[in-house]
Amino acid sequence: MRNRNPGEGRRAALELSAAAFPVFQHCVGAGWVSALAGGGAAGLVLTGLWRGLRGRSFRAGVGSTGIRRIGLVVLTAGMLLLAVWGAGASALAFPETAGNPVAACLVLALSWAAVRRGAEVPGRCAAVLVRLLAALYGIVLVFSLPQLRWEWLRPEWSLPGAVRCFWVLLLPGAGLCLEREGRAGFPWQAWAVVPLAGAGALVTVGILSPALAAEPMAFHTLARSVSVLGVMLRFEALISGAQLISGFCLCTLLLAAARSMLEGLLGKPRAESVFLILLPVLLALIWLRPDRLPELGGGIAICSALILTIPPLVGVKRKRKNV
Repeated sequence: MRNRNPGEGRRAALELSAAAFPVFQHCVGAGWVSALAGGGAAGLVLTGLWRGLRGRSFRAGVGSTGIRRIGLVVLTAGMLLLAVWGAGASALAFPETAGNPVAACLVLALSWAAVRRGAEVPGRCAAVLVRLLAALYGIVLVFSLPQLRWEWLRPEWSLPGAVRCFWVLLLPGAGLCLEREGRAGFPWQAWAVVPLAGAGALVTVGILSPALAAEPMAFHTLARSVSVLGVMLRFEALISGAQLISGFCLCTLLLAAARSMLEGLLGKPRAESVFLILLPVLLALIWLRPDRLPELGGGIAICSALILTIPPLVGVKRKRKNV
């Protein structure tokens, strides 16, 4: 009998729960072709990183000397900025809390408290929440199928949409920064979100039309007109709850990744002290609400990840050739 690794299973649940947030908030308006292309590109990048790390965590796989240590600092800062963005974006789930920094601060504080209690707590939360998210999103997707208008499903390509899907679907890859328990399995969750993103975009475009699907909160609009057995039911409250839950999971994953990187840089005792001080700083960033925070945080995280990862992979290839 094959031994199961419960730690890896909980980590996969956290990554899937976190991925639901960009899938149903950002990818549904890009068109199903662009969503599949962007998700596939993100899956290739994350699989390449996984193969280069060979089952180790990101902080262990790239070392901590020279420019790589600087890159770790930059990557940690990028993760923290993205966590602030995730908390702010999750506050948009309910119209009543849209643009309210207090709601975003509450999400960030809850995520910080979960990560503060240990590495296993976020995974245990996600193991329960991922089933709830699957039920909520699944109901809307399945019962929306009879209402599809096939003339709106023509393949349409959008490079900006594909790029947007690519970078937001890289965010769940923050799980590679978490400490691994033994040899990690294949990152199937990076590929599981690809058909999910395509299905969400296809259903949204096929019901709302390409023009309406490109508007913000398109999936929330879709949930207002779902028909179950011929009866119109309004599921927008359920979808708002699902988006809030998935936004919480994304924020928690990013904070957990940042804490793991801090432990690699400073050691566990000092990292705990720094992580404790970070909470008021992150809450203050939410109140400042810089407009380009998503692009800034995403660019910092992705660029520093490439700087850290390419040199070790090149070194591994050179060693194999010499052998």
